[in-house]
Amino acid sequence: MRKNKNKAFKLSKRFSGIWISSELWSCNTLSAQERVFLAEIDSLDNNDRGCTASNEYFANFFGLGRRQIIYILQRLISMGLVESKTLAKRRTLKVRYSKIRELAKECMPEADEDFFGPDGEENTSDKCEHLHSESAETCTSLYIEDNKDHNKDRKDNFSVFVDYWNSKPNLPPIKSFPAERKKLLAARMREPEFAQNFKTIIDNLDASKFHTGRTASSEWVATVDWLLSSKKNYLKILEMASPSVRKKQRQQAENAAIERKKHQQRLGEVVGLSSEKLAGMRQNRNCLLYWPAIDEVLNQRKQLGQGS
Repeated sequence: MRKNKNKAFKLSKRFSGIWISSELWSCNTLSAQERVFLAEIDSLDNNDRGCTASNEYFANFFGLGRRQIIYILQRLISMGLVESKTLAKRRTLKVRYSKIRELAKECMPEADEDFFGPDGEENTSDKCEHLHSESAETCTSLYIEDNKDHNKDRKDNFSVFVDYWNSKPNLPPIKSFPAERKKLLAARMREPEFAQNFKTIIDNLDASKFHTGRTASSEWVATVDWLLSSKKNYLKILEMASPSVRKKQRQQAENAAIERKKHQQRLGEVVGLSSEKLAGMRQNRNCLLYWPAIDEVLNQRKQLGQGS
């Protein structure tokens, strides 16, 4: 993995600093991250070849997941701001500044020629060069802050997960969190089902006697590596009923069994009575509890053609 990462950063780049044009910076419909993304594509553009950087390169460079990179690229391509072609089985990207200028004019209709130049071209006056420099510095600062926040959130997720796991008495405590585990957790946290429900998953796992080795037939214990290794594993745990739900289900089953037993007893009490007597009891609200048994006896007699 490191080898690929180092290789990605050896891509040729006309790098003398991060610079963002006034048109691009004025596109307030784009996020700061998308503007920096466009600037990075442009800086990697090898003239006629275009930018040949892979999604893996962008993921490593921006500290984002591959899905986020694909989402950003698809959005920029769908807006017409980036042109994607395949040459010799290799993807190339080119920033379309004509589309960026159109978008910038829509975002800033009051901008005049002093800002964009007479034909929509960049104005290279000292005033505009100062604006470019200030914009680039601001956007670079925004990206750095965004990246810091992203890394901080990821570290927070690790610590919250570990602390919550270790708070459960029936789960094997996590004593270390090496890179391989962090990679697994990061992958799971990118999945909404896990990210939004990981505390419920841990609660259900802790409550499960089978998964915590508290059954007579098995002493196997689910570890954190088992939980994180597969989406299939944590979905099974998520779909398990919680202890409170299982208790409610058991109580409902017990109540139903008691009612069935009482019904059989009432059935035995009324089965020997005449149909006229049963019909009278059916009209008496004091015999309300006997009504289901009475109805059953009367229906049976009706089917058998017995009147009494």
